[in-house]
Amino acid sequence: MENKYTEKQLLELIDRSLAQADDGMCIDADEVIDEMLADIMTEANELDSTCGISDDELTERFKASIRIDNEIRRIKGAPTAKYDIEKKQAYLEYPDGRIEYVE
Repeated sequence: MENKYTEKQLLELIDRSLAQADDGMCIDADEVIDEMLADIMTEANELDSTCGISDDELTERFKASIRIDNEIRRIKGAPTAKYDIEKKQAYLEYPDGRIEYVE
């Protein structure tokens, strides 16, 4: 993640705000800091902080990985774990279509 402000820039902004306050200008230090933090947090939320992938892309990749894993299980003849929302119970679905509820 690349911040909009470097640490040095943040310190300079704070120093400038304090200097303006010393010159008699009316500023709200909390407002200045909140604005800087909002800029940083907005940028941090746009991309995944570890690998630069957006939340939507990460979700799509996750869904694709589950679909691929289920297909591999089907080919190998292994059951796939699923959940029945109506019965509120987990079950195993075998490649032949057989369903076995888990206790």
